[in-house]
Amino acid sequence: FQLCDEMLNVPHTEQNNYLIEMCEQFGRMTRDFIARGKLYDSSIDMDELFQAARILWFLGIFEIILNENMQLTDSTFGYSLLYPYTDNFIGSNDATKECKQDFGPIFFRRLVYGEEHAALLESLILANSFQIV
Repeated sequence: FQLCDEMLNVPHTEQNNYLIEMCEQFGRMTRDFIARGKLYDSSIDMDELFQAARILWFLGIFEIILNENMQLTDSTFGYSLLYPYTDNFIGSNDATKECKQDFGPIFFRRLVYGEEHAALLESLILANSFQIV
């Protein structure tokens, strides 16, 4: 814990209650995220959920830096869960190059204008990405 104390610039004690509480908050937030992720998409596997949880943890660290309580919100859930769908879609060999090139502009229009371009959705992965936003 001493190294963590130094990194977080908090006083070191044998039992650092701040660090213990922070670890408990990360645990609660992760459990809530995994449960909510399974409810959102029952076909998502644990590897994908933990892939998304890494983003959630990063956001949690920002909350700590900003002296906010870490919690799972709709925005942190949606932003984190986008990662396995969008990144895995772009990295997939199953999607055509053209589909991947179309993804950016379609996703941009969905975010900016709320348009769904269902005719261009080649996979459930892409469809799930649009539902999250």
